[in-house]
Amino acid sequence: SSADFPAFASSGSGRRAVVRVTNAGSVDRLAPGSAQFSFGADVVLDATSASSSSGSTDNGNNVIQRGLYNDAGQFKIQVDARRPSCRIKGASGAVEVTSRVSLTPDIQWYRLRCTRTVGSPNDTVSLTVTPISSSGELGAAVSDSRTGRVGRTGFALGVPLSVGGKLKSSGAINSSSSDQFNGRIDNAVLQ
Repeated sequence: SSADFPAFASSGSGRRAVVRVTNAGSVDRLAPGSAQFSFGADVVLDATSASSSSGSTDNGNNVIQRGLYNDAGQFKIQVDARRPSCRIKGASGAVEVTSRVSLTPDIQWYRLRCTRTVGSPNDTVSLTVTPISSSGELGAAVSDSRTGRVGRTGFALGVPLSVGGKLKSSGAINSSSSDQFNGRIDNAVLQ
C-alpha cells in the first residue's frame, strides 16, 4: 500500500512526514558514484499541493532525494506547479530536466523515473513520466532529457535518502523549507 503524506499547509506549523532511508554498516549503498543509475516512485498529487505565496514553507513536492541543493552531491525528483523535474549533481556539475507533462491531481497515478546515463564528457539525465491506469497498467511514457557534466555523485555516509520531503544531513526534517509532498507515494526505488 502507498504512503499517504500530509495535506498542504501554508504555514510552518502544518504536519510534516518524511520517510528516511539510511545505510547499515560502513558501505554506502545509496551513492551512485560514477555509475549509471535510476531512481523514482509512483505518485498521485492531492488537489491542493502548492500555494501562490512565495513565503510558504510547504511550496514544493519532493518525491525522492538524497543531498540538498548546495551539497557536493544530490539527486532528486520533485513536482512543482504539477510539473515533475529531476536534478543530479556531482563533482563536475549539475543537470536538471523538467517534464513536459503536467500531472492531473487527485485521481491519476504516475510513475516518475530519473536516469543518469554515463557519457564522455557529458552525461545524459532523462526523466520519464508514465501514467498508471486504475487497473495498474502503464500508459504511454513521455521522456525528456538534457546532457551536461555531472561526474561522481557521492555523499557522506550518514546523509539519508528521503521520500516525501526534505531532510537535513542529520536526518531531521528541514522545517524551514520542508518541500512536503502532498499526496501519496508508492514503489520508491533506487537502482
